[in-house]
Amino acid sequence: MIFNDIPVIIPAYKPNDNLINLVSDLSENGFSKIIIVDDGNGPQMAGFFEHIEQKFNATILHHSVNLGYGRSLKTAFNHALLNCDDLKGCIISDCNGIYKISDICKCARLLADNPESLILTNRDKSQSEIKLSNKITNTIFTYSYRFLFGLTVNDSQSILKGIPAKYMKKLLKVIGEGYSFDTNIIVYTKNYHIDVIETDLETSFSSRKKTEKYRTLRESFFIYVNFATYMLISIWATLVDIILFTLLCTVLGRFSLLGRHQIYIYISTIIARIISATMSYNFNYRFVFKKKHGKKETFKRFVIVAGCQMLISAILVSTIHRYVGGEEVLIKIPTDFVLFFVAYQFNRRFVFKR
Repeated sequence: MIFNDIPVIIPAYKPNDNLINLVSDLSENGFSKIIIVDDGNGPQMAGFFEHIEQKFNATILHHSVNLGYGRSLKTAFNHALLNCDDLKGCIISDCNGIYKISDICKCARLLADNPESLILTNRDKSQSEIKLSNKITNTIFTYSYRFLFGLTVNDSQSILKGIPAKYMKKLLKVIGEGYSFDTNIIVYTKNYHIDVIETDLETSFSSRKKTEKYRTLRESFFIYVNFATYMLISIWATLVDIILFTLLCTVLGRFSLLGRHQIYIYISTIIARIISATMSYNFNYRFVFKKKHGKKETFKRFVIVAGCQMLISAILVSTIHRYVGGEEVLIKIPTDFVLFFVAYQFNRRFVFKR
């Protein structure tokens, strides 16, 4: 199969002869367009890239200094979009020869058949030599993507991907100059409504390079920073909520009329939650879910979720206090802690859906 409309993009920093072998295999297997980004390797590597350019008719794009993995991809995306006719998309591969040529061809065929979808790859993890720590790390990432972003990604650190042309245009404006951009490629499929197809590879997960250790650290920071921000905002809003709830319970609980059936608990919960939820909404809108429009619509949905959360909290606290007794606030804290995780999912999937 000839892939005239699907170039292979290879960011290259400190490459070796594995890159030459890879380009040779790609040329022999029908890839007529190969774009390599020399990411600031310097004059000492000029002859190396010139050899590849002349022998295999590859396109070499140069950075005068090392600008990072994400910037290299954007440089190549822009070149491909401007210079490749009838572009269906591109394949991203590494410069170290990790992936088998059969897997690269498989990814390209999938992209050719599904030119509107992002193609993700899942390396073989059945080999016994794979370290237990690597398996655990990958499992944590898999469930983190599912919980935080609603995405099923079985091998988030696999570089080999197929990017549709329309998504390449969108990605030019997506933040990330280093390896965080590789994570953004996956995460932003939600923003731009890009379908995701995942395919299994023959390439072993144990063939990963040392650079992936650094990618793991950076990716860990990126995928948890939004959740950590959400948690900090929620903690701050919860403190405001609890302080107001405690003060209101102290004042309103003195009135015998309001003390019947724990009515004062409902009133205290409503007033405290309206104030804390309004603050929480504004910060989540701007800093966590990063919505740029549709504030009126998202606010309506937020009110529904916050209202349900408030009602459930009030019912649970009131019921438990009625049968168990004790301080209302000591019942409210663990109750709201559980509701916090439930609310995050509703906020992500319903309120601030992309």
